[in-house]
Amino acid sequence: MTQVCSVCGSSNTELEDKLQSSFSDELLELHRCRSCGTLFYPHSKGISYDECSLGSTKFYIEFNAGLHAPSHFITNLRQLARAKPKPSFLDVGCAFGFALDMARYLGWDATGVEPSPIALEGQRTLQLNIIQDYLESADLPSAYDLVLSSETIEHVPDPQGFLNLINKYLKPDGILCLTTPNSEAYASESVGEKLAMASAGVHLNIFSPYSIGLLLERAGFADCRIETSGGVTGKKGLVVFATKTGRLPNFKYIAPLDSSCIKFMIEYLEYLVEAREKERDYLYDGALYRLVELYTNLGNLAQAHRLSIKLDESISAKYTVVREESIDAFLQVARQKAIGFDDYIASLPSFLSRYLYCKGMVCLNLLSDFARAEKLFTLAHDLFSHEQDTFRQSFASNWQMASRAKYHAALSMLYAKNKKEGLRIFDQLLSNEHDCPSDLIPQVHLYKGIAHLQLGEIISALKSFTLGLKKATKQAFVRRAIDYIILVLRQGWELSLYATITDPSTYTKVPRFRKLKLLFWFTFRRLRRLLTFMFVK
Repeated sequence: MTQVCSVCGSSNTELEDKLQSSFSDELLELHRCRSCGTLFYPHSKGISYDECSLGSTKFYIEFNAGLHAPSHFITNLRQLARAKPKPSFLDVGCAFGFALDMARYLGWDATGVEPSPIALEGQRTLQLNIIQDYLESADLPSAYDLVLSSETIEHVPDPQGFLNLINKYLKPDGILCLTTPNSEAYASESVGEKLAMASAGVHLNIFSPYSIGLLLERAGFADCRIETSGGVTGKKGLVVFATKTGRLPNFKYIAPLDSSCIKFMIEYLEYLVEAREKERDYLYDGALYRLVELYTNLGNLAQAHRLSIKLDESISAKYTVVREESIDAFLQVARQKAIGFDDYIASLPSFLSRYLYCKGMVCLNLLSDFARAEKLFTLAHDLFSHEQDTFRQSFASNWQMASRAKYHAALSMLYAKNKKEGLRIFDQLLSNEHDCPSDLIPQVHLYKGIAHLQLGEIISALKSFTLGLKKATKQAFVRRAIDYIILVLRQGWELSLYATITDPSTYTKVPRFRKLKLLFWFTFRRLRRLLTFMFVK
């Protein structure tokens, strides 16, 4: 049966995908409109936001609320609001209120609207001005200089009516920042990103740049600018800036990973940690964890290590499961008793799997404690695997993290001189290559080759380096693989050359072999140039 597009009304639609609902075993049909590019669920009514379990609230505050996004939006709005000393700011669908708190931290007059009970938690914990209601019945007292609506419109049954209301609450010279998944990137994204974008049973519409522009025009917005960001493609999400009258001011769009966004996020998280030092609650733990992860990703492992000591102290006082010797036992019980999401989140920090992974990186690359690094990566792998098997939709951001943890566990074994076991794990990763991140495959081949080389297995090493070269996409990695291939060939040649000499000590004294060595040196040099020409772009 032909379905009608919920945005443009066209019946020129096709079935795009069938996805399991986040809340049941029901398969939901996801259709694509060929006219405007919108993806939509014709048979889904979405969910009610009148209820919010304690587990989901804790999960959001500790882990699931990604603060890169609000830091990104606030940093861009900050430059657009330079002319206003204290702009009024409205966040529609503010959830717990992290973006609101960032705006207040900058001195803005901040108000939020959120229908779910998590709004009450934001009111209580952060002392924010949040109205727990839907926008259509919130009856806000005034219009605002800046309006943010992040990852909200895809949940709304009537997106056109929603944007009409936002127009009502925006000042004539005000600016709207709206974000939502990009339907044009859906087919090209990784499985984990697609799960998050589709959110079957939760999202109702996934818009294209054209369809969101069409809705904004119909709602009376005079000018809009649409950027894309995130995901494997760099185009997973739409970031839209719009104004009611005239044209948008000229401004340089700041990308999510720009240093100014990262700097602001670190500044805000440090402020949160200091403000919640006495309470040491879920908000404190979540802020500390995010700082540990940020500094780990930035390569500042010394600072990540210092902060992890504080976080260990806080979570050890709340949970018994965080002790490394307790995690395996807990997972066994969780599997046997099929522990539900709320009970699972109540038993440990929501971020524990990622946190153990970060601590493993510190042990591997800073402390050189390879045995402990292996243990931490193995525990992280076990937690990632359980979360993907049992709570896949909730932990969609951890997609393929189990493979990364397993890879780093094998790497730790190599550094700890346990090369045979490391090779065994590398082989396991390569046997399930479809579950392994594409950027990890060349690295697995490279380090597998290094292990073979250290064991004197030259043919196996050459095979691994060659496979790594074929799979590589990053140019620095390609050059490294070529260097190892040349090294293996030279070692193999020198071994065969030595084998032809009765007394190896006479090697450099024999003119013929000195000439051969010089000849092969030129040969390998030319081979390196040839491989570089073929594979380096």
